[in-house]
Amino acid sequence: MSTVKPLKKSRPNPHPPFRILSLDGGGIRGAFAAAFLARIEQELSVSITDYFDLVAGTSTGAIIALALGFGESAERIRSLYEKCGPQIFARRTDTRTPALLLPFLALAKLKFPALDGRMLKRSKYASEPLREALTDVFGNKTLESATACRLVIPAVDLVRGKTVTFKTPHQPDFVRDRKYTAVEVALATTAAPTFFPNAAIGKGTAFSDGGLWANNPAIIAYAEALKIREVCLRPGLDRHFAPEDIWMLSIGTGEPQYYARPRPADDGLFWWGPRLFDVASGAQSHGTHFQARYLMGEERYLRVDFKMPTPPWQLDDIKALPEIFHCGQESAIEHFQSLRSTFFGEKKMDYHPF
Repeated sequence: MSTVKPLKKSRPNPHPPFRILSLDGGGIRGAFAAAFLARIEQELSVSITDYFDLVAGTSTGAIIALALGFGESAERIRSLYEKCGPQIFARRTDTRTPALLLPFLALAKLKFPALDGRMLKRSKYASEPLREALTDVFGNKTLESATACRLVIPAVDLVRGKTVTFKTPHQPDFVRDRKYTAVEVALATTAAPTFFPNAAIGKGTAFSDGGLWANNPAIIAYAEALKIREVCLRPGLDRHFAPEDIWMLSIGTGEPQYYARPRPADDGLFWWGPRLFDVASGAQSHGTHFQARYLMGEERYLRVDFKMPTPPWQLDDIKALPEIFHCGQESAIEHFQSLRSTFFGEKKMDYHPF
């Protein structure tokens, strides 16, 4: 069941809104956002990016964001999850548990049956199937050729020990990312620790999942909009808008209906190991949601998400894909009319890269 609070009707505004689409990370659960947007596009009979000035996406949300930025339909990405998900989340066949650890793991599994010894040495999944699926969609396209909308995509630079945000050249001083390919950027932001290996963009680099710090990129997107307002002033190409003209549609990847509470004696590495990434990314998404609502108010900020079953669907729960698609499609039908009156009225002004 999706969760959303309807927007109130806002007072008349002299400027058209600067609309942001924010897409959470969440592995295979990103199929919810893809199905949601595909159903909305079906109702509108036009591309979703006709209405959004800026799209921000983390990890799986970044794949959707990139596709939209290159003019792909949301249905194309929905079908990507359906057709390629089983291959992307197929267990490695080249990983064995180190022999010295086998007795230790045998004892550990008596208390923790779900413990996966193969993940102690290598990531759970190889990156090649994901790279192949992304290449089929994006080819060798670079960020500067994404002209349907502005893009903002967070990741982590492991070599420099810093967060990084990949962006289209939508500000006058943006030069670093424009030649990066969509495939490189997507692999960088989706490299979830223990699930996929870190990704490289050139020699000597290593990037990891943007969900480590911005699983919900709403605040990053809001800050970017404020900067665009300040520095993008080309006559006839950029338009003026005030902070109160910024509107945001934020789409999640599922809310768990329980808190992962350890027993007093089970709060060590064995307990936290398989849960840490999920708990951290979920907490960040939830916290960012409240920050965005606090900054923008309930009139201009809308969050769409759905309640997951107990136990919740994991990032790689490929068996849940039909149910996730169903949640996304039904959520779009349920909320289309309210969204139409707030986000899908007047089309946006065309985006022109610098």
